[in-house]
Amino acid sequence: HSGYPRRFDCSDAILDADTALNVLHDYVAKTTRLTSADVGLFCEGKGEAAGTLRSICVPTPQGVLELCSEHVEGTWHAAAEGRATKALEAFCLLVPEDRRAKLKQRQVEERLFAFAAVLRLVEDGFMTTQFQPTQDACHNTLEACGPYSAPCSQQQLGARFEADSTAVTAKPVGEIEQPLQPHKPASKLDFKSELNQLSQSRRWQLPSYSCERLAEQRFQ
Repeated sequence: HSGYPRRFDCSDAILDADTALNVLHDYVAKTTRLTSADVGLFCEGKGEAAGTLRSICVPTPQGVLELCSEHVEGTWHAAAEGRATKALEAFCLLVPEDRRAKLKQRQVEERLFAFAAVLRLVEDGFMTTQFQPTQDACHNTLEACGPYSAPCSQQQLGARFEADSTAVTAKPVGEIEQPLQPHKPASKLDFKSELNQLSQSRRWQLPSYSCERLAEQRFQ
């Protein structure tokens, strides 16, 4: 398959660079219930390559799919149908100037990688030609690729729970100050219930397996 924007058989959907980035963020959210940043979707280089993308790591029901820059270069070479040898050159050739004029380098790179990633997801059967994750992807991706820290480490979350569970009340003048004691849940079940309530009140996306793991650590 080649050409840009990309069209698919038996579908009226059209894929371009902007659409691909939005589609990919939506895919990650629906399959992992996390953000692209939470799952480490875009991977930067190190050393002299720091600040530039070197690969994209897409969660799938068969594990993390990593596409390197060489794969992205090949995808855009095919999209340009031989009229450009480099991905950036192809991007400038194929994407209208008004769509790319205000884009920063990182924004361009994300679109280059996202376009290649969505095409691969469709090709591998993890996404439909209407750009929706398949049932397999929705049900099995998190188990195949997780656990992810969401969105902070479990140690940080446990510390936040202890801090937020400590009751702080004003003391009447002259009353002897007593050391504050952290709230101690009576059982693992109580701990999991309170942790779920806390995560919801703070709008943290905390998967059930993280609650279970924290509870096991607390009451081991």
